[in-house]
Amino acid sequence: MEPTRVIGVTKVSDRADVYDLEVDGEPEFFAGSGQLLVHNCKWKKPRESWFEGIMPSLRADLVGDHPRTLVATTPKPIDLLREWVGRQDGSVTLIRGSTFDNAANLSSYTLDELDRRYAGTSIGRQELYGELLDARDGMLFAFSDIDNHRVESVDDVEFTHITVGVDPTLTEEGDLMGVVVVGRDIQNHMYVLSDESVPLTSREAARHIWRVFWRNGADTIVVEDNLAKRWMTDVLKDAYVELRDQDNLFPAGTSAPIKSIDSRIGKKLRAEPVAMRYEQGTVHHLGTFSSLENEMLNFDPTDSHNSPNRMDAMVHACRHLMAGEKRRIRLVNPQSLWLPTR
Repeated sequence: MEPTRVIGVTKVSDRADVYDLEVDGEPEFFAGSGQLLVHNCKWKKPRESWFEGIMPSLRADLVGDHPRTLVATTPKPIDLLREWVGRQDGSVTLIRGSTFDNAANLSSYTLDELDRRYAGTSIGRQELYGELLDARDGMLFAFSDIDNHRVESVDDVEFTHITVGVDPTLTEEGDLMGVVVVGRDIQNHMYVLSDESVPLTSREAARHIWRVFWRNGADTIVVEDNLAKRWMTDVLKDAYVELRDQDNLFPAGTSAPIKSIDSRIGKKLRAEPVAMRYEQGTVHHLGTFSSLENEMLNFDPTDSHNSPNRMDAMVHACRHLMAGEKRRIRLVNPQSLWLPTR
């Protein structure tokens, strides 16, 4: 199958019917004066919807022709789309187009903002340029593992622990500091709740981290135990005392709940167990975190200079929560439960 690219969209002034494809209870209807059957293709189960619903409806025998289906979608790497794109029998024609192909009909200010925010990112390649993404050779994280298990709400999730992963900068000169909030539920699923990474350092960064901790109801902050970054632990402790005693943000007499992550383990070895959880579908993103996900998808474990701050903070938080799973397991000698009566 040779894909065809849309090179432009022409604005026309002719009047046309407009239909809302999200109307509940109206899965299909005729449009264009009854010449076109429109089906609401927002399928919760794409494979089942296609093979059990849509495809069998195309069995009509048209003289000299055959029924066709037009599917318009963001090219997310789900199994059904990968199968269609991989066909070589001519049964599928792929037409790609980017958001910028329709520039004549869109706000130039919005297009500029989208370009500034997403240019060069994996999310931008998918959402703006229509590329079908997945893990590249040697990469740890696959977009399909992230996107297929994304959630829109955690209102019904019962969290056992929420932690804030922190990846301090190597200097005190205001480089980006990774700050990512992750929670674990009673089923040991983990949820990336917020990416609060900021280009701050020292006291300002520490106060920001503790406020993120407080807003999200977290119980710990996890920081890499690295000699070059150890200054951040001291600053965090000082900032906690300041927010406790002066701002009354924390209860009197409490100390900073800081946990350290072993820095002797390389980035690849640290990230691999977390990547496995993504592959197993037990890590969920609450919405889309474009910058974080771009770091994850472009992390090259063979590049020693590759230091993704947001991803490192997420990995620190997840590894801490995974270690907590192990601590919940207790092997008890039945004899220890017996107490003699007196």
